[in-house]
Amino acid sequence: ANVAKHARASRVEVAIEQLDAELTISIRDDGVGFVPDGACKADSFGLLGLRERASLLGGDARIVSAPGSGTLVEVRFPIRSMVSTT
Repeated sequence: ANVAKHARASRVEVAIEQLDAELTISIRDDGVGFVPDGACKADSFGLLGLRERASLLGGDARIVSAPGSGTLVEVRFPIRSMVSTT
């Protein structure tokens, strides 16, 4: 949704990968980019909320972007076994 709303991108790539017990979700676009640590709207918690949700799942979020360079958002978190031993 953020890519469509803000990025003005012509291309977006979404990847979901599992390696051992870790899941990685990445979204990369060729849009206008932004300064990830720059000022945000007073009523906006988008990146902060993303990082907090990743942390609640035991993982982390990485945002790489710069004006004119597109954006990469990558979220990694552990996969817990869903198999019951009973």
